[in-house]
Amino acid sequence: MGMDYAVIGRTDIRGIPQLSTPFIYKIGVFSLTAASHGNAQGIGVADYIRLSLTRQINLYDIYMNSITA
Repeated sequence: MGMDYAVIGRTDIRGIPQLSTPFIYKIGVFSLTAASHGNAQGIGVADYIRLSLTRQINLYDIYMNSITA
């Protein structure tokens, strides 16, 4: 699914209005899927992440995804 604001309905981004539904109060992320290849782009939208998740993150992939986007 990912952390796309259009999917989770939560933006917290200046200039983009908050959607009224679904109303999501807190987001916790426990792990990345194998298909993500360590790309945790959008993880900043989460309120809580597990320490074990930080070990799954591939910073190079996030960097490359940010540049190409």
